Amino acid sequence: ENYLGLAEAYIQRESFHLAKKTLQTLLSIKPGLQKEKSMHAWHTEARSFLKIIAGQIDSESHAQRIKNK
Repeated sequence: ENYLGLAEAYIQRESFHLAKKTLQTLLSIKPGLQKEKSMHAWHTEARSFLKIIAGQIDSESHAQRIKNK
């Protein structure tokens, strides 16, 4: 859950690459039996955030390529 909060903070600050790295870390964590339902929900939310920021990262990359021409 802390990873989601950190990723949200990075997204708000437009630090999309840091948000992506944080979300990927969260997705790499394997749930224990006691937290399996919670982890599934967190993984689902993390994937949603990754879809959102993928577009932002693509936009940044495109803008940078135009700037460098």
